[in-house]
Amino acid sequence: MGMSASQARLLFISSRISDLELRSQQISNTKIRLADESEQVANDYTKALNKTKLTLTNPVDQTKSQLTYASIMTPKGQMSGAYNIQTADGKVVVTSQVASAFSSAKNVSEFLANMSVEKSDTSIAAEEYNQAAAELNEARTNTNSFLKSKGLSVNSDGSLKFPTTKTTTVNTVDNTNSARGTTKTVDGGTVSTAETTSSAGGGRTTKITTSTSVNTSESVSSSGKSQTTTVTKTGVYKIDMVEGTNSVGQKTKSPVSGSDSYKVTTTVVTESHVYTRTEESQLQAQYNQLKNIERTAENKYNAAKSAYENSGNGVLNSSSSGNEYYYTNLYNDMKANGYQAYSTASLNNPEFLQVQLEQGNWYIGKKNEDGKYEQTSISSNTMITEESDDKNLAKAEAEYNAKTAKINKKEKLLDMKLKEVDTEHSALKTEFDSVKSLISDNIDKSFNLFS
Repeated sequence: MGMSASQARLLFISSRISDLELRSQQISNTKIRLADESEQVANDYTKALNKTKLTLTNPVDQTKSQLTYASIMTPKGQMSGAYNIQTADGKVVVTSQVASAFSSAKNVSEFLANMSVEKSDTSIAAEEYNQAAAELNEARTNTNSFLKSKGLSVNSDGSLKFPTTKTTTVNTVDNTNSARGTTKTVDGGTVSTAETTSSAGGGRTTKITTSTSVNTSESVSSSGKSQTTTVTKTGVYKIDMVEGTNSVGQKTKSPVSGSDSYKVTTTVVTESHVYTRTEESQLQAQYNQLKNIERTAENKYNAAKSAYENSGNGVLNSSSSGNEYYYTNLYNDMKANGYQAYSTASLNNPEFLQVQLEQGNWYIGKKNEDGKYEQTSISSNTMITEESDDKNLAKAEAEYNAKTAKINKKEKLLDMKLKEVDTEHSALKTEFDSVKSLISDNIDKSFNLFS
């Protein structure tokens, strides 16, 4: 019975020793993991010691702040306008909101509306000026088209000159003296004729003029669109003077004696009007209305032009009210070079910006004299410097100390447990050897008893 009990005790001790050895192994593995964790904490702390940040220096007051996306790509950023952020292939880096506003806009006005950007006084004045100029041009075009389509012209006093068709009848003169030629032509009440005579001194051309007034009578008739004015002139002209040229080419004037005369009866001017008097009155009223519209448009244009010139002739600049100047330039830049959109959260992370710049995925573009952005390096920009990140360093140090203390505490606890396991293991080992020796002695005695 004693032998059986000893054997059972030995088995129990063996099992217990195995459990303790397994536990000891587990504790050792846990300590190895703690060592790895401790190494990782140390590596993180080392990285924090070596970590830097991009700092932007304000050229006005020399204050420093961390470089962010907003520093460059927002209207109020210290570097906005003169710089931009672009990808390696020159595309503008924008937020998803800006990209959406651009893609749904047909022009810069729609883009500004999508971005909820109010138009500046300069832009409003320019739009009103252009609108007024277009209205004035339209009014003048309408007036000119009206005149041209109706075949009208304008007198110096602003009244319309209506088109007419005229026929002038020139009658012949009855010659009462065959010695003075044949047919005579009447022109404005003056009778002129020409005769050629031959003499021993050579040929001579003589012009005969008259100075006697003509007695006239006039009658006027009108019918429909035609108004006919008939002027009848009847009179007897006395020839007073003969103009000629002598044999040596000199001009001469010789009085005429006698009663050499011509009887003249002349009907002048037949005039047909294109429009009736009623139509002419209506056309004049239409023309006056068009001129009133034109004068109103001209007054509006002059006022708009004055406002336009006073606001800088429509030229936007950084001093223009609102954010229109910045977003107008951004729209033109995106249209010319394309764009790449990122989430607002990513772009607002300074570390994300720094990584992209340091890895060469992005560049800071600087506007040249032609208004285009040229890629530049961070080191060449005097406004940007790379400095130690003291704020993150303090945080990393605090985290390192906290994690190290936690690891040390765990390690001490494991050491205590391991010591307990070793102590118990040692006691059980001693007991195991004792029980085993006892069993061996009992076996020896039993065999010696029966030998």
